[in-house]
Formats: sequence, structure tokens, C-alpha cells
Amino acid sequence: MPITFRECTFRYRGGDDVIQSLDLAFTSGATVLLGPNGAGKSTLLSLGASALRPRSGDVTFNGLSPWNRKQSAAYRASVAWLPQKPSLLSGMTCRQHVTYAGWLKGMAQRDASSASGEALERVGLAKQADRKVSDLSGGQQQRVAIAQALVHRAKVLLLDEPTVGLDPKQRRSFLQLIASLRNETHVIVSTHDIADISEAFSDVVVLRSAPDGRWQVVPIPPVLVRMLREHIRRFGVAPDGRLFRNAVGNYIDASAYGITWGRAREAALTLDEHALELAKRPYDLRHAGISFWLASGVEPAECARRAGQSIQVLFRYYAKFLAEARNHANSLIEESMRRWEEPTDDAEGALEGTLARKCPGTAGRSWDTGGKYRE
Repeated sequence: MPITFRECTFRYRGGDDVIQSLDLAFTSGATVLLGPNGAGKSTLLSLGASALRPRSGDVTFNGLSPWNRKQSAAYRASVAWLPQKPSLLSGMTCRQHVTYAGWLKGMAQRDASSASGEALERVGLAKQADRKVSDLSGGQQQRVAIAQALVHRAKVLLLDEPTVGLDPKQRRSFLQLIASLRNETHVIVSTHDIADISEAFSDVVVLRSAPDGRWQVVPIPPVLVRMLREHIRRFGVAPDGRLFRNAVGNYIDASAYGITWGRAREAALTLDEHALELAKRPYDLRHAGISFWLASGVEPAECARRAGQSIQVLFRYYAKFLAEARNHANSLIEESMRRWEEPTDDAEGALEGTLARKCPGTAGRSWDTGGKYRE
């Protein structure tokens, strides 16, 4: 079972709750955790690494809790963490540094030394293994920190902004590394840069703040993730990670969005559809999407979670749609009941008629008093 947060609440000393009653179960594979700076991504990963402890609630992996005295060692051996600003010991070589990290995680010194070479090779630092960390560039030091997280072959990797300081080539190599790990290790990578979303990741989770200060976890369906990836592949992103920008890379104002949306409606809709107020505003797509989920049979509570709103808000804005769905369900039930209650000539005919409808393969067979059929 993947790493799971249940009813977690956390606050830093003297502050308000940063996380409040968070319920989140990550899926297997590689997940990218998106959110703006200050959304709490680092806090979430620190809790997962047991570097922080929630005021209430629990964090578990495969049923192990880091705050259970009998389970903590097994939990920490299973989970590796790369903080956003890792501390490196400048007097050590890369090999010594990674070996030391493995030893701290419970590996025998000989095993840790052997595994350190493999970890450094995976991050492209095999030739620098015996150089001091202080002699490396910032990007190379970041890769040493990634090797530290890899050395003891953890089952879960929590990587906080791991691409910071990497050049484009190193970033591509890192994403290839994530792709190679996702079948053997559960990887969670936090970032504020949507350019980090690639085919290496099988799932995307977005963190956003609600008006009451609670966290909201917004899953993104895979089909929409593929659309987002394709857009990034074709058009890229702004230097600060924004998806949309104008010709010179600046922010797009509201009027430009309106003009572009009007052109999109003309291109996508028929004349009759365009004459209606169908998708008049970009925000109308949100309503259409939620209505589509509900019509597809998704539970209202899950629709609310994916929309990033409360179930009460969903019921208020989609009451008519939900009422129509309930009426349709009632009509289906009533029709089924009517069929069951259809009169027949005799009791035996009623039984045979019911079985013929519900079990077509029994038509033409007779039944004895013990309830068994005979040819």
C-alpha cells in the first residue's frame, strides 16, 4: 500500500495550521506534486519522511507508522527523503557522502560502500566519485543529494524540488532516472514548475488552499495530464513556469483571454451552438466538466474532491442536475419493480416467467419441489 496521510493536522510553533485534517493516499508509480510556493509541499514531504510529526492524525506506509516505536526503524528504512535544501559535508568525497547516508539508513558499511558507486553512476557522477563535495558545482551537489536518497534502495522516494539547480540536460537525465525507477520504487516529486510534468510521471496531484485555510488535494485524470503534457511539448512554458503567456512572455490580461476564447468558440461550435450561450465563458468548462463527471456515474463526494470544493457547494450549484439523476434512478427502480409484479396465470408460471427474465438459460426447464431444475 502506498504512503498514506490520514486526518493529518500540523502547525509550526507559534503559527496557524499549515495542514488541517488532510486525507491523502498516493498511488503507486511516480507522482508529481504540484502547487505554488508556500502551498505546503515541503511540509507534506517532511511529514512523510518523519522529519516532522503531525499534531493529530497519522502517516503510514504498508501499515508501518514512523511514530510507533516497534515500527519506526522499518518505516525509515523504507522511505528516503531529499529535502529542498540538503546539507552536505564539504570535507567528504562524493563516495564517502553517499556511503555515510547508506550507513545512517541501517546498511552495513561494506554494503553501503558498494551501493554508493551504483547510486553515483545512476546520477551521472561516477567519474566524480572521489572528488570532494566542496569542489562540485551546485547542480552536481544536487545530484549527490539525489544519490544519497537512492543508495539504500528505499521503497519510497520523497524528492522536494529535486530539479532546482539542474541545467536542461541534467533535468532530462533526472526525469529519465525517475522513469526507470517507477516500476520498482514509489516516487513522489514536489515542484512548482509545470515544466517538470513529463511522461516519467504516472499521476499528478495539485495542492491548493481553500478559503478556510484547509488543504485541498485535486487529482487530475490521466487524459487531462496527457493533454497538458502535449501542450507543454508543443509550446513550452514561461521562464517562471507559467503555462500561458503573451508573445513577449508577459502575463495575459483578461481582455486577451476573452478575445481568444471568442475565437475558439467560433472555431469549435456550429452556427446554431454559437448562437446559444454554450460555453460563453472559459469558466463554463468547469461546470460542464463537473456535470460530465456526475453524468458518468462518479459519486458526488468524489466530484467535489476533484473540483476542489465542498460537497455542500456541489449540491447547491448542481441540485437540479442531481435531482434529475435521482428521478431517473427512481424511474429505473420503479420499472424493475413493475416487471417483478407483473401478474401471471399461476404460481408456477410466475416462477418460470421470473426465471426466464432473470436467467434466460433456464427457459423451458421444469423445477422440482427442492428447487432444482430438471431437463
